[in-house]
Amino acid sequence: MFALLLMASLCFCSCQMFFGKDDNLTLKREDNKSKKLKLNGYYYIQRNDMVYLYFLFENGSILNAAGFNEDEWDKYEQKLIAKSVNEKVISLKYNWGVYQIKSDSILYERWYPSERPYRTAIRKGVISNDSTFIITKVVSSKGETSDENEVYHFKEFRHKMDSVTHYIE
Repeated sequence: MFALLLMASLCFCSCQMFFGKDDNLTLKREDNKSKKLKLNGYYYIQRNDMVYLYFLFENGSILNAAGFNEDEWDKYEQKLIAKSVNEKVISLKYNWGVYQIKSDSILYERWYPSERPYRTAIRKGVISNDSTFIITKVVSSKGETSDENEVYHFKEFRHKMDSVTHYIE
């Protein structure tokens, strides 16, 4: 019985053994010195009654700070300020990715939490102004593409999270 428990523990401790290997990001992290988009807050998109927040960092990292019901916006911002929530958000691999700005275009790639192993997708779009960008195409790591019309709006937020993570080189 002990041997069975030990084997089960070892399998569950090693996600790679159990779930397979997560996709690697194909985009390289590059410092964003372009000043094309504001970085002193977050970008958000609204879908149905949900709001999704994304922090863009000068070091080229992007952080998905999760989603919440639209009527809980102020409450969620207060939760992000709390150290325990902040640490939980930044500790999850699937919240992280990288972005690049080339001329008036933006693309970002991140992991998605739908199932293990984590798969990636690249979202491509255009920068409308320094506080708005629109994602128009998504390409999954399996090569599947879809057209989108996701409008990301900027909101200043002085409690920006830490951009240091061991998930991105």
